[in-house]
Amino acid sequence: MIYWITGKSSAGKTVYAKRLKRMFNDLGTQVLLLDGDEVRDQFADQEYDDKGRLEHIMKVAHFAALAEKQGFLVIIALIAPKKEWRMKARKLFEKSMLIYMPGGHLWKDTEYEEPDHEEMMCEG
Repeated sequence: MIYWITGKSSAGKTVYAKRLKRMFNDLGTQVLLLDGDEVRDQFADQEYDDKGRLEHIMKVAHFAALAEKQGFLVIIALIAPKKEWRMKARKLFEKSMLIYMPGGHLWKDTEYEEPDHEEMMCEG
């Protein structure tokens, strides 16, 4: 199972993800937390244009899908501003839940497509 926490910058994704991880750990569940900023720091030459952002999202999604197949519960805390990007990534997962954190702010020249009811209910 993958829990994907998304929203704008500084919306509280990482804080919520860490609390969720702690809760699952307390229940004895093996959890992998993939924070978008921490993962990005591990990759060199990441761009912040649309191509670079989509590439980053897909790298995280592929890694999460691999961990899910190995039996980990995965929590992703990652900005994904476009619905089509989130849907493309979620196709890699066996089972996922999208959690949207309202608030925060956007990067310069960026729009954020908030998840609609269909996307939130998709178990992708």
